[in-house]
Amino acid sequence: AVLRSINRERERFERESQIEIARRNGEAQGIEQGKAQGIEEGKEKNLIENIKTMYKNGFDAETIAKALSLDLEYVKEVLAK
Repeated sequence: AVLRSINRERERFERESQIEIARRNGEAQGIEQGKAQGIEEGKEKNLIENIKTMYKNGFDAETIAKALSLDLEYVKEVLAK
């Protein structure tokens, strides 16, 4: 009876340990995904600011698209907002 109790306790501890490891791995993965998404959003925001600044400084949409290697329609879309 004591041996069964010890085995059950060991199994419970192993399950809890596996759950904790999975939780930590999931948390770390979520943090990395969040960082990557934040970086991409920052790049997009910076690009939009560059487009608008160039336009304010007299560049037309075609020149901006060529200078930044962007699709002309995308540049026009940004400027229309």
